[in-house]
Amino acid sequence: MSQKQNYNNHIRFYPPHHFVFYPVMLLTVATTITVFMLWKVVPVFEKMYGAMGVKLPAATLVIVNASRFIADPGNILKIIGIIIIIRVLIQILILIMM
Repeated sequence: MSQKQNYNNHIRFYPPHHFVFYPVMLLTVATTITVFMLWKVVPVFEKMYGAMGVKLPAATLVIVNASRFIADPGNILKIIGIIIIIRVLIQILILIMM
């Protein structure tokens, strides 16, 4: 019984942002890898299949369009703005949880 009580007391003293760190890091790494794949890898396959004259399925066209969105320099500001908004919201949530 006292071990469980010690465990509960130990957990209670950790600030909430300690529990959010791991999911946020996973999301950051996954997003970075996805953006890199959309920016560098998908256009290579798009050119390859375009040269073959193969009609792409709808799901693949969604990925190709996302790749074009990422590769367009005009959308960089939109992406940066979204990242800043998400970051501010996370900071607000952390402050609320403390």
